Amino acid sequence: MPERQESSYDAVVLGAGLAGSAAAKALADLGWRTALIERRRLPRHKVCGAFLSPESAELLDALGLGGVTAELGASRIERAVLTMPGGRPIELALPAPAAGLSRYALDAALQAAAVRSGARLLQGSVRRVATAGEWGWRVEADYGGERLALRSRVVVEARGAGAGEASSGPARQLGLGAHYEGLTRGGAVEMYFFRGGYLGLCPVEDGRYNMAALLTASELWRQGGDALGMLHAAAARHPRLQARLAGGRPVAGTLSAVVVPRYRAGIRAASDGCLRIGDAAARIPPLCGDGMSMALRAAQLVVRETDRYLRGAPGAGRWARAYRAYDAALHRELAPALRWGLALHVALGSETGRRVAPALARLLPGTAQRLVLATRVRMRELSQR
Repeated sequence: MPERQESSYDAVVLGAGLAGSAAAKALADLGWRTALIERRRLPRHKVCGAFLSPESAELLDALGLGGVTAELGASRIERAVLTMPGGRPIELALPAPAAGLSRYALDAALQAAAVRSGARLLQGSVRRVATAGEWGWRVEADYGGERLALRSRVVVEARGAGAGEASSGPARQLGLGAHYEGLTRGGAVEMYFFRGGYLGLCPVEDGRYNMAALLTASELWRQGGDALGMLHAAAARHPRLQARLAGGRPVAGTLSAVVVPRYRAGIRAASDGCLRIGDAAARIPPLCGDGMSMALRAAQLVVRETDRYLRGAPGAGRWARAYRAYDAALHRELAPALRWGLALHVALGSETGRRVAPALARLLPGTAQRLVLATRVRMRELSQR
């Protein structure tokens, strides 16, 4: 494969998802020569809850992306409703209005915003990242039938959980996602728990609902490999969920699936000197309910430390200090929420937890609200730093 002459950048971001595109845009806005490398074309459907917390809106605004949710027609969400198989729904008022927006729409919009700000988008596969003297890094990627080589002072890893290696253990669960139409709109994000997993419904753009489910992987084989059949079989275990989905229908072409390894509340801020953001830095348990704001906060932190580093002379010592500052901030701000999210993920994934949760919510109504807040990025505290 022929190789092009090397191009030089201040920063190269690997992965144009939520965190990667947001970081690339912010770096370009600061005047840094930025390249954004993405293997697959957008838009595409992903297994994601589509819930953008109030904290996410603040972070989008801080990253120069304020107003994007309104432009894309996001749904307004004011409540969360948790429903166990045999108990009354647990309703929680959100501290501020949230938004529902599919990753299909959001990721493509953020990628386009990064390009408008001056980031160069390269559609290709990264083959190698290696150190390159004072310049920092040499990134090799397949692009347009050629091997493209880029030199960069900073490399940001945002290619997802596979790159982050923040999860371990055998694949025991399957994540499924799809868009549904024809469902009554209720202004709430809904979670339904049952034996073998749970399913969330979030109102999104175009009058649709985003459905995201986490189910036992073995169930897929019992359904003969039929992912949609697996969803229907899961819904049949929960009378309220079955009734909720009865009037709806999946939208053709929106079904997506991903194998999910065992979760653990670990953070990996860097690997081989590359700073990591989003799922590359930490596997975020679904019940954190604030995964997108965590990804955006990591992007904001990496932009802050990258900007500080780029304003000085290159050097391994200065880069080590930038990494330590980023690592400390990431652990300080995200680790507590990740631990609480993992605890909820484990508790509500057990039969005992699902059985006692409704009674606890009735006896201690403030406890459920405090648990939800414990899994969130605390923007008021961050704004004071």
